[in-house]
Amino acid sequence: MLKKLSLACCGILIMVNGVGPQLLTAAQQSQPVKDKIVLAVEEIKRNMVYVQGGTFTMGCAGQQGGNCYATENPEHSVTISSFSISKYLVTQALWKAIMDNNPSNFKNCDNCPVETVSWIDAQKFISKLNSITGQNYRLPTEAEWEYAARGGNKTGNYTYPGDNNIDAAGWYAKNSGGKTHPVGQKLPNELGLYDMAGNVMQWCADWHDSYSSDLATNPKGPLSGQYRALRGCSWIGNGQNCRVADRDSNTPDRRDNIIGFRLARD
Repeated sequence: MLKKLSLACCGILIMVNGVGPQLLTAAQQSQPVKDKIVLAVEEIKRNMVYVQGGTFTMGCAGQQGGNCYATENPEHSVTISSFSISKYLVTQALWKAIMDNNPSNFKNCDNCPVETVSWIDAQKFISKLNSITGQNYRLPTEAEWEYAARGGNKTGNYTYPGDNNIDAAGWYAKNSGGKTHPVGQKLPNELGLYDMAGNVMQWCADWHDSYSSDLATNPKGPLSGQYRALRGCSWIGNGQNCRVADRDSNTPDRRDNIIGFRLARD
C-alpha cells in the first residue's frame, strides 16, 4: 500500500499514511537554499484547499448561542465566490525558506506557525512568494476566512471550527501550555483546514470595519482604516475568542507572538 507523503524540507509537512505532520530528518532538511525554496513552493501548492463558493450567515448566528461580542452584530448574509485557502498556517520553516530569517518568539520549532509578524511583514512574504511562483497568493478576506472556518458549504454549524469542543479544535489558554504548537495536531474542520481556532491569530486582507445588515457579495472591507482584521484565537485566548464568529483587529505594523497568517488564492 502506497504511503501518502508530502515533503518536509525546512519543516514543511510530511504525512505518512494520513498521520502527521512530522518533520524530515536534519540531513533531509540540510539542502541548498534554492532546493528548499523549490520544495517550499511545491508544498504550498499541494496544501491549497479549494473552497466552493456559497452564501452564509456571517456574524453572531444561532450556533454561537448568543455568546457574542458587539462587533459580531448584526448577523448578515454574505455570498462568497470560490477560492482556495491553505490547509495549514504558514510555518516557521516555510517563512525561513522564502525570507531567510525567523522572526518568531517560539523558535526551535520549524513546524510551529510563524509568529511575531505584522500585516506588513505578511505582505512582504506574499510579494516575494508571488515573484518566485508567478502566482497570486494573498491573505484571505475576513468574509472568506469566516466562510472557510465555518466549513463552507459543508458546514456542520459548529461553535468552533469543525467541532463544538474547543479542546478538540484548537490550542488555546487552557491546553496550550503557554506556547504555540506544531500545525495540524488538532482536528481539522469540515474542509480539512487545521488551526482555524487556536495556536495563533491570523491576519486578513481587510481594514477592520463595523458590520452592516445589508446583503454582501465578496466584501473586502473599507478602502482605508487604522486597523487590519484579525481572525481566529491564539494559544493565550479563551474559549469565547475561538468561536468562528469572533473578530479582532490591530494596526498593520503590530508584531506579536500570538499573530501569524495563512494564505489564500483565487
